[in-house]
Amino acid sequence: MHIYAFLTQFMGLASVVAAKSYFTITLHAPQYAVLNGKVINARDRSFIIGAQSPSTRCDLKDLAQCPAGDSTLVNDDMSFLASAAPGGQFVYVAPDGSISYPPAHSSLRPPGAQVGGFHPYLAPVDNGESVHVLNWRSNDGTAGLWACPVSPGAPIAYQAVLKAATARFNGLGCLAVDGIRIQPAGSDFGAWEYT
Repeated sequence: MHIYAFLTQFMGLASVVAAKSYFTITLHAPQYAVLNGKVINARDRSFIIGAQSPSTRCDLKDLAQCPAGDSTLVNDDMSFLASAAPGGQFVYVAPDGSISYPPAHSSLRPPGAQVGGFHPYLAPVDNGESVHVLNWRSNDGTAGLWACPVSPGAPIAYQAVLKAATARFNGLGCLAVDGIRIQPAGSDFGAWEYT
């Protein structure tokens, strides 16, 4: 009887460990009060700081089975979006610093794009606690993240494009930010597909 109870508890623990955890993402930029804590959403193949919602679609015939699609969720190192489409959607950084993702069912990315490179660290906040933050380091050693205008002359305080430092992009015209704060959001997919 004891072995049965042990196996039941072990199987329950194993299923919890095997479950995927997803995270919401916000900007961590304490030096810029107007940007700090703004939600980051996947929109039109970019990550937009301050966007109200992500751009998504669902390819299922039964729309009741579609994930909500009202927030951008990523895995713990931001290498994948939490999309339900078969094969999922990975996140990459293009040589020009653009942080992007392919359409569902695709593995296309620009030549020289890097998958992976986001790394976690604990950042102190005002109340003496720490928060989980991701920053970026490319394969060539360049590092850092930037908040850039969505179009020439557009105010960054309203919305901004999140970009990463690369050999070809050094943040000209953008604000250097400390990273991306990740917060647990559970194991449900965020969308069928981010578009």
